[in-house]
Amino acid sequence: MEKGCGAAMLYPMTPFEEYMYLDSSAGYPMDCYIRLRFRGGFSHVDLERALALALRQHPLMYARSEQTGKNRYAWRIPEASGVVSGPEVSTIHGVRVFWEKGVCRGDFPRSMNAPLNLAEEPPLRLAVVEESDQAGEVVRTDITFKLHHAAADAIGSIRFLMDFLVDYAKRAGVVCDDWKHLSPLSPEGLKTRGWCGRGVLEWLRLLGIAGIRLRRCLVFVFRRILPLAKRPEVETTRQVDARYPAILFHLWGAEETASMLRTCRGQDFTMNDVLLQAGFLALRDWRKEHPDDAFDGLEAPFRIAVPTNLRNARAGLFPAANMVSMVFLDRKIAEIDDSRLFLERIHREMNDVKRLELGFLLVQGIAVVKRMLGSLDAILGFSECWTSLVISNIGPVFSPRKFPFPRTDKGELCIHDTVLEEVESASPIRPLTSVALCVSTYAGRTGITLHYDSRTISAALAQDFMDRVLSYVRVLLASPGK
Repeated sequence: MEKGCGAAMLYPMTPFEEYMYLDSSAGYPMDCYIRLRFRGGFSHVDLERALALALRQHPLMYARSEQTGKNRYAWRIPEASGVVSGPEVSTIHGVRVFWEKGVCRGDFPRSMNAPLNLAEEPPLRLAVVEESDQAGEVVRTDITFKLHHAAADAIGSIRFLMDFLVDYAKRAGVVCDDWKHLSPLSPEGLKTRGWCGRGVLEWLRLLGIAGIRLRRCLVFVFRRILPLAKRPEVETTRQVDARYPAILFHLWGAEETASMLRTCRGQDFTMNDVLLQAGFLALRDWRKEHPDDAFDGLEAPFRIAVPTNLRNARAGLFPAANMVSMVFLDRKIAEIDDSRLFLERIHREMNDVKRLELGFLLVQGIAVVKRMLGSLDAILGFSECWTSLVISNIGPVFSPRKFPFPRTDKGELCIHDTVLEEVESASPIRPLTSVALCVSTYAGRTGITLHYDSRTISAALAQDFMDRVLSYVRVLLASPGK
């Protein structure tokens, strides 16, 4: 047993963290997933010790939630309790690691089914599935990370995984001179993470932009949105079902990914723009083709939510935390088509998001509500459906530019004979937001996952939606000048 160290600390939740914490429920947990698919095996002892070090570098990953007053919540960082190893379950600073034997590349482990209860366990849980050959040698390993979105976003989680993999590789005897150039973390950044690395003047500028965009914000709040699928039976929403998380995965190869990116650059738009247009088209067509399964009785626009990273360069050195927001695109069904004009409108809108940093509108709005009303109850219960679809584009994961590491000739991370072949990530689903897409690129290959609500959408219908998105991406890129 490795001795723990350090004393308990308390970090008040930011308003956006608090919103994600309170919006999570047993039926709709605010849980994210990252699955690393390896060829080869791991030393259990070294994995546990590398995880222990990474957790101490990223303390919110083993924190507990605590109510510190009326409508006031905080992260309590307990004294690091060290490593307690077990044949089936190990505990590292309170984080449970489930060791399982089975077939990799399949469904998510059942240990990932139960939602994270942040009052009783950290916002992180792991499952390590090992697949062996007939001789008993481990030939594949899937490591699944289940994270609560209130504590960390994708960018912070990737940095946590980077530190974990580097330390494991060092323990395995891997030498990489470039690791000395990795920027060290700034632990004090957790105290000011709500500012996302900005100063007072920058926040005043962003507040000014928020004031100018007040009308847009009010339209967003009061507009009713058309969900994709029918409303689930009430009793089924009280807890997740046995199939949770229900996730589909598709991988574009390196050549296809490179071709798609070349087309985007040549036509002066982004892959994100194409995904958004494909998402709107898939929403429209799926609803038309499956009227018995679609939400009925409401004439309203579709909305796609797009998470946006709020970090600047300074905040990029903070330990893992939630420094993300969302922007929203609304379109009436009659406005949706596969034309270049529609794509250009999406491109202009997303350019405004980046140029004016409009992702701050949501976090600032939540902060204002919290300050004026004292709680977030008005937001949590205001709308039963905030968005029809979520599209998260994480971008490059473990890119050589930001993450020096020994690699294969295909660009895959390697620790001797253990090779990271694929990275799979999934976003949470919310009430009446039955589908969420998550896209990331690793080793030149782009993966896309669809997390769907299996209580309202069958596997076949979910696959149909995924196929429509993939098909439209290909069609739009094949005829970008239409």
